[in-house]
Amino acid sequence: MVIKTIEDVLFPGIDVRLERVAFTADARIPRPSGGVESSAELIQARGLPRHSEGMTTHTAHINTTATERPVPRWAARAAHAMPLVALPVCLWRLPIAFGYGMGGEVLPPSPWNIPYVVGLSVTSEAFALLSFGLVRQWGEVAPTWVPKLGGRRIPPFAVTIPATISGLFFTALMVHWAFGAFRLGGADGFPYAEGWDVLAMTVSGLFTLWGPLLLALTFAYHRRRCSR
Repeated sequence: MVIKTIEDVLFPGIDVRLERVAFTADARIPRPSGGVESSAELIQARGLPRHSEGMTTHTAHINTTATERPVPRWAARAAHAMPLVALPVCLWRLPIAFGYGMGGEVLPPSPWNIPYVVGLSVTSEAFALLSFGLVRQWGEVAPTWVPKLGGRRIPPFAVTIPATISGLFFTALMVHWAFGAFRLGGADGFPYAEGWDVLAMTVSGLFTLWGPLLLALTFAYHRRRCSR
C-alpha cells in the first residue's frame, strides 16, 4: 500500500522537493511533459483556492454559530422571534419617559424617568437577544473573550435553570394579561383611554409571548445537549 503525501495528491507526476518555498501567483512550476507553467495556471487547473497578489493559502473559517448537534429549524425561528415580540412594547413605553401618558397616567416629574424607562427598554431587548445563546455555539461554549471562562464548556443546567424560571415568569404574565385583556373573573381592563387601551393590550400581549417561546427554546436546548 502506497501512502501518498499531499504533494503527490496536488502535484501528481511532479518531483516536488521537501524545501519550503513561497508559492506565489508568479511562481513557475515545471510541467511533467516539459516546459513550465505558472502557479496561477496550476491553481485554475486544479481548482485550488486563489488569493491575488500574495501567497496562495487555504484559510479555515470557523463557524461560530455551529452547535454540538443541529438546531431544529423551528427553534432558530423562535430565537429570531424573541427580540421582535419584545420590540413593540419597548418602543411604546419610550414616550412615557418624556411626559406622554400614551392614553394613561403621566409619570410624576423626576430626573430618573428617562434613565429608568429607556434602560428598561434596552435591558428588555438585551435579554431577548440572549435567547440566541440557546441556538448558538456561545450558549454551549463560553466565548474566548470571557475572562477565565473563555473556551470552556457551559454546563447545560447553568442555562436551562435560569431560562426555565424566566420562561415560567413571563408565562404567568401572559395569564395575567389574558385576565385583564378579556376581563376574565371580573378583572379590570387596561387603565388607558379608549383606543389607547387596544394599543397597550396589543404590544403587551406580544411581549408576553416571550414566556412560551423561551420555554420552547429551553426544552429544545436541553434535549439537544442532554439526550443520548
